[in-house]
Formats: sequence, structure tokens, C-alpha cells
Amino acid sequence: MTRTPTRRMTASVAVLAATAALLVPGATGASAQLPAAPTSSVPTDSAGLGKVIVAFEDGAIPTGTLGALRSLGVERAIPLRTIGAVAVTAPLGLIDLLDTVPGVAAVEPQRRLETYLYESKKQINARGVDKPQRYTTRSGKKRVRATRPGVTGEGVTVAVLDSGIFAGHPDFGDRVVKGLNFSYSEVNQQAGFSTEQWDTYAESTGTLALQDEIGHGTHVASTVGGDGSLSESQGGPDLAGVAPGVELISMRVATPGFGIVDDIDWEEAALAAFDWTIRHRKEYGIDITQNSWGLLPTEPNCLGLDCGEPTDFDAMSEMIASVVDSGVHVVFSAGNNGPEPGTIGGYHDRNTGAILVGAACKTKDSSRCEEGQEITDFSSRGAKNGSGPQVDVVAPGDTIMAALSPSVLVPLTECPEIQTPGYFCISGTSMSSPHVAGVVALMLDANPKARPRQVKRCLRSTAVDMMARGFDIHSGKGMVNTRAALRCIHALTLRKKR
Repeated sequence: MTRTPTRRMTASVAVLAATAALLVPGATGASAQLPAAPTSSVPTDSAGLGKVIVAFEDGAIPTGTLGALRSLGVERAIPLRTIGAVAVTAPLGLIDLLDTVPGVAAVEPQRRLETYLYESKKQINARGVDKPQRYTTRSGKKRVRATRPGVTGEGVTVAVLDSGIFAGHPDFGDRVVKGLNFSYSEVNQQAGFSTEQWDTYAESTGTLALQDEIGHGTHVASTVGGDGSLSESQGGPDLAGVAPGVELISMRVATPGFGIVDDIDWEEAALAAFDWTIRHRKEYGIDITQNSWGLLPTEPNCLGLDCGEPTDFDAMSEMIASVVDSGVHVVFSAGNNGPEPGTIGGYHDRNTGAILVGAACKTKDSSRCEEGQEITDFSSRGAKNGSGPQVDVVAPGDTIMAALSPSVLVPLTECPEIQTPGYFCISGTSMSSPHVAGVVALMLDANPKARPRQVKRCLRSTAVDMMARGFDIHSGKGMVNTRAALRCIHALTLRKKR
């Protein structure tokens, strides 16, 4: 992606699943005499500080940049070495001066980040996959018999970028192996921290990621890989996740807004988590990132105002592509802005290689769908002409029951008539994408060497048609089919042997 030198890009906002305002501690260190603040162009945090991404030429941060930013009066600077950019928090009057720093190619307003949640496993054909399955496939001109091993996701590590995971829930056992806190709302503004110092902060405050004030991340992680043991011990239904053998890393990228249902933060949190993932993926064996969040299209204090000149640099799109290029499989929720066409965020560039998941209605116990309806009304759709970002596949996202964290979401369960202690129901594309992340984990259990493009191709080619034959803007290629996807990915191991 080329970086045309320009002042700023139209502002947008970063999203996990409802709308609120981020509370950021007051900052200090603003210069006394500053140029007039371009308030119409730059999003601000609750302390009135501007939030932007500064991209550098040739995709590399020049030596001395952090010192230059600190000397300029910048309050916070988070290096994103993977994409050659820095997430900056600064007094508004300094934003116009950022393009005087050597090597700057673009200054892009940050977006806000917001989160988007027993029959569903049956619906995606994921029951019983822990048992081996014989199948016949074609290898070259010959038909061959093969046996796919039983899979649970064991040996696969999924990083969940969300509000945290309540690691004390029995369904996770000891499989939440690490917590990292990338939500910087608790830290004082810092302009001089190196990448390594920000890493130390994420690690040292990682216990915050092993709790979950909201419950969103716990629910998502449970759908990916909870083992349902608490429900089983109570004589309840099978509430195991899709891949109950996976290990989980909790990456906290959002915090409660106003202490209520909403999770919200800034784009820099997710960018920093992705950057860390790329740099540490081999050390921690990270195979998949699960992302039930999105970026708001416009920053609230920029609505109706001049939000600056366009730029061809989109930090999130470039970062997602870098994660996939590193060999990590990326699964994203499509968003909850349907049912109108063209409601998927533009940063979901089709060329990044990520898997974009819409929300289908459940066949049973549905609360939001009418009889015969296949796709939820809230699930975001692609453009009517098929251009731009589009859904790849869908999975159930309507009234999904999964693990409960002690949180304010408890009274909001959508299944009050179905009471299983330790679990609750909620709807959203946030709930559909972890089904697919679980399927991807099963696929990597069956074929650990499978590359992101191979997994995505198998998911799409084996999906079950829904709205129309082939592709459509509502369901993409259709409902994910776990058993068929497993056969597809395991068959690739046969071709390599021959």
C-alpha cells in the first residue's frame, strides 16, 4: 500500500459491540503557547487530547522519532513497528506540527474501537468432530481413502482481542495461558516509551486481561474454546465451545464505558495488540486472532465537520494484512449495522486475507429472527454491487449461550427462560465469529501447516449456500460447514505426501 503524503484522513472511530464514551484519566504536560487547534479535524479523548496515527515513509519509524515527538510536546506515542507508524496522543494545537517530524508520510485520525454474541454447534456441523472420520477424496487423477483424526483444537493457540477473559470460569480450566493489557486508558500519557517499554506495560498489567468487567470477551472465548464442564457438572446442556482443546491468550483492548454495557477504546489498543502478536507469535505459538470488534465510521466530535483530506494509508487495514502475512489466521466479526447493503467497515480490505463472518439466525430458540429468516437483521452486509469488503461465511449469532463473567451484562441475558448458572445468552456478529475461529482451530489441529489462504479457501468452498446460489452480500458463501472444511484442509496433507 503506497503512502501519499497528506495532512489527514477522514476521521472514523474504533468499536467492540455498543456505543459509549471512553473515560481517560486527565493528562498533563500540554505546552502553554500552541498554534490554534484544528478541532474540526481531529478526534479527542475525554481529556481533550487529539488522537492520531502518524505513518512514516518506507514503512519504517526513523531513529530519533520518539525523542522528536517528546520534544514537540506529544503526550503519548506508541510505536507500531510492524507497519512503520506511531499512535500519537497530543494537545490539539500540536497536531498540525506532526508533519514537520522527519519522514512523516501521513497523519490519520484514530478511530474508536467498540465490541459487537446449544444448538449453534449442530447448525455448523461441529458435533462429534473429536472422533476420527473416514472420507474419500481425489488426489491427482486417483480417488483415495483417508482418515481425518479426531480434533478438539489441542495444540492450537487463539489470541482473543476483547474486553478480557474471566480466567476463573471452570470452562477454561488452566487453558487461559497469558493475559496482556493493551488498553492504555489506565496509564499516564507517555511520549518517550519504546516498543519494549510498552510491551513491559502490557505484560505487567496483564492480570487486568484475566478478568472481564463487561463479560463480552469471556462469552466470545467460551464460544471458541470453553469445555462446558460447569454446565455438565450441573446436569445442564452441552455448552462446550467449538474447539474445547485450545489454549487462549487474553488481549485486553477495551474497557467499560461509563461502567455500563459498552466496551470502547481507541484504535491504538488493537493496533498495539496486533503488532505484539506479529513480534511474539513464534515465542507464544499464536495461531489465530479472534476479533469481535470493529471501528466506528466517524469520530463523534467530527460529525458534520471538515474531517480533513483523504489519504490512502489505513493503519488498521495495513496491520491486519501484516498479521495474516506473518502466518497468523485472523477472524473478524462483520459488524452489527445491517440490514442495509454496504454496512461493513471500509478498513476490512478484501486483500488483507482475514476471514469476515456474518451472523445467521439459529434454527431453534431464536429471539431476533422470524420463522424462515436466515440472516439476522443486525448483521452487516456488503455493497450491493459486490465491491469492497464482503462477508466470507456466516455462523449462528442469535441468542448464543456461553460462559458468564461477573459483569453488568448478567441482567441483559436474552434467554431469561433458559437458566443455566454460569452462562448467559446474547446476540451479535461478536457471537458468530468465535464459532468460525473455533472451526479454524479444529482445522489447524487436523493440518497444523495450513496457511491462512488455504484455510479461508476451504471455509468458503465448503460453506452451505443460504440466501442465493454461490455468493451473496448477506451470507457470503453461506453457513460454515465444519466437517466439510475439515475434510478439505486434511486432504491437503495427502497431496503433500504424494
